[in-house]
Amino acid sequence: VTTADKEISAKYDIHFRPQVSSLSLSIDESHITTNSINTFFNALSNSEMPEYIRNIGNISLNGNIEYTQEKLLSSINVESESGNIYGNIVPNATGGHNCTLQGKEINLGKLLSSKDFGKTDATINITYNGTVNDFPQCHISSQIANLTYKGYQYSPIRITTNSKNRKIKKRRY
Repeated sequence: VTTADKEISAKYDIHFRPQVSSLSLSIDESHITTNSINTFFNALSNSEMPEYIRNIGNISLNGNIEYTQEKLLSSINVESESGNIYGNIVPNATGGHNCTLQGKEINLGKLLSSKDFGKTDATINITYNGTVNDFPQCHISSQIANLTYKGYQYSPIRITTNSKNRKIKKRRY
């Protein structure tokens, strides 16, 4: 699919099998410009796109997603003018899912419109094991390999949290 103004282009393949409730999507060589993201955002919210989203810049997307009633598998690569994010979701032994997101050379200064920040590399791992009595059962760990702030380099930074027997509050925007 390519629009007349070349702001969105994509090569994709979709397979839906309703008899087994499965969906697979393969995306290759997809490109989205900041202008098309802004147009989409305005159509949804009737307001201007926030600066931090606009600062992401043009996006290229490649990856695969497969969904069935039993599992969710995905592998996505997002490359932008502000850095690259690689992510995947795979089933785990407990019937839940493990998710890994890796950010490479994310330009926080550009995203946040702040000269105080530089580039960073970070990894976030999420292990989700479903819910018990509406409480999510998950473990989140992250490691920031390096972070530049006001010319100083900080590394490594580790953050770990568990969510058991706590409800996640829903927010309305």
